[in-house]
Amino acid sequence: MNMSERSPTPPPAPRRDVVDTYFGQEIVDPYRWIEEPLSKDLSAWLAAQNRFTRSFLEQLPGRAELVGAIPLCAE
Repeated sequence: MNMSERSPTPPPAPRRDVVDTYFGQEIVDPYRWIEEPLSKDLSAWLAAQNRFTRSFLEQLPGRAELVGAIPLCAE
């Protein structure tokens, strides 16, 4: 599969509404779950984002040569 055949949008972040009330005003935060750095859900979403990004980056022309030219470049 080449880059033109891939989905143009990354995996969406799930919405999980959390409602707080401040001075009588309800504030909805649909992405509060992203604030939990040790969350398994966050790790899974970030891994999906990474796979999506790499699916494009790994097909860039000249990438292998560029990565090989950078000392200590982590793959």
